[in-house]
Parts: sequence; structure tokens; C-alpha cells
Amino acid sequence: MKRNFGTQQRDPMRAASVLLNASRDAGGTSFSTVATVLQRFDKFVGFARERGVSRLDKVTRLLVQNYAAFLRDSDYSAAYQQNLLSAVNTILTKGYESQGLRWQPVTGRAEGLMRRDNVRKSPTTSKQQLQQAQADMSVHAAVVAGLARELGLRSKEAALLNARVALREAEGKSLVTIVDGTKGGRSRKVPVTKPSQFDALIKAAHLQGDNRSLIPSHQTWVEFRATTLYNGRAALKRTGIKNYHDLRAAYAADRYFEETGHLAPCNNNGRRTAERSIDLQAREIIAEKLGHGRTDVLVSYVGSRKS
Repeated sequence: MKRNFGTQQRDPMRAASVLLNASRDAGGTSFSTVATVLQRFDKFVGFARERGVSRLDKVTRLLVQNYAAFLRDSDYSAAYQQNLLSAVNTILTKGYESQGLRWQPVTGRAEGLMRRDNVRKSPTTSKQQLQQAQADMSVHAAVVAGLARELGLRSKEAALLNARVALREAEGKSLVTIVDGTKGGRSRKVPVTKPSQFDALIKAAHLQGDNRSLIPSHQTWVEFRATTLYNGRAALKRTGIKNYHDLRAAYAADRYFEETGHLAPCNNNGRRTAERSIDLQAREIIAEKLGHGRTDVLVSYVGSRKS
């Protein structure tokens, strides 16, 4: 098969752009669709390069299935997981078609990805479960998990947090400003008022030492995620915690109870008992603290809005 499907491009992203623009010129896609698919496909290109694959024509079905497994264990929302995988199938379908061949899509359903309409129905995990998992994790993974549970941080946000600075801010202002690792570069402020939250920050600051974050100086974020956090995720699963995202959901459920005085629907057999207006107000507050711009995302954290 020709290099990068005969696009005459050495870079896989440029090759993908050529393929999509050819489809657009033929009336198959719009300008906005091309831009969106390329943005999503860029994540797969990085994943593939980390595994020694830098040509589109060298991408195998097994590699895409491994990518689906990576997405399945990630902190990404159900919809985003599906969209990222769809972008890969779109590019490879165009490439194969240009060579008179057919790409068999790797589907999210077959690979166990969450469905787009993912409404959390299962109860959130307990702190006792987390403590059990932490005993079986490396100290770095355990501290990241603690920050995810106590502050509602994404695993990347926790890993990149300058905990020394965050602890000083928490002591002075009862909040921490989350900047690094956020989605879209949107910073946010997270309240720090509980002893358990301060304890998580103290442990992180101590472990960080003279480094700028929890990531050891000899590692990059990608290396830290692929080793320390990957092994930590396995320990979480052994205690019934699916991933680091599950810890954010537990934080969200706690905040929901604090804001409404009612259990989150996912912890109440799927039923909302808080008044609709109070429920919505709580979701708006929690969405902001989690770094989301939309309240509809909260169904994957605290459950349905239906009574």
C-alpha cells in the first residue's frame, strides 16, 4: 500500500487533511467537519507515534482496538470517547477507499466503550474502597487518586498540580486554582474546606518535593500516564473502582448532597428527590467545580434529572 495512502505527505496529520479535504471537495463533508475530525484524530496520531507507528497505511486494526481500550479506561466522557474513535474510522475509511480497499471500522460497542447517553445508575465508590486501592498503588498513583477524590480533579490535572503552591493558596484562601491539564485551558477554582482535602494536598506537596508537579523530573506526562497511572488504574479496578473518573464522580456526588441535602440520584436508585430548581442549581455549581461548561454532562457523574 502506498505511503500515507498516496497523499504525497510524510506527516500523518497532513495526509489526513488531504484525505478529508478531497472528500469535502467532492461534497462529502463540510469545512467545519474537516476541522473537527482532524482535531480529534490528532490524539490518535500521538497515541500511534508513542507505539512506533507514524504512517497511516501502517495502522492496523489491532492498534485501533488498543486505542479503543485506552479510551475506555480514560477520563473522557462517553460522547468524547465515541467521537475520538469515530474520527480514526473516518480517516482510515477515506484512506482505504482512495486505494480501492475497505476499512472495517472498530466500533465502540464491540470494544466496550460507554454509550453516548451514559447516565450514571451505579452508586459512587466509597472512601474505604479508595483507601484499600491506595494500599496497593505506588505512592504517586495513590496521591493522584486522593486528589481526584477530594478535589474532583482529572488525573492529568492532579499529576500536573504544583501542590506546594496549591497548599499555600488553600491555607490562605480556602480554595485552589486549577490551571495545568484542564480541558481547553480553562482554569477554575475549587473550594478547599475539609480536613481530608487539606490532607490530600499536604501528601501531594510532600511527595512533590522540589519538583514542579507530582510527575518525577525524569518523566514526561505521557510516560507518567503510561506507567504510574496505568498501573494505579489496575489497583483501582481490583477494589471495584473503574478508573480515576469514578473518583471524580464520587466527589461530585458528595457535592450534590452538600448543595441539596439529598442523595445524588445515582446513590438513590436512580431517583431524584431534590426539587427540580435546587437540583439544577447544584448541577451548575458542580459542573463549574469539575471544569465542565454544561450541566448535561453531570448525568454521567450524579445520575438522571428525572424524578
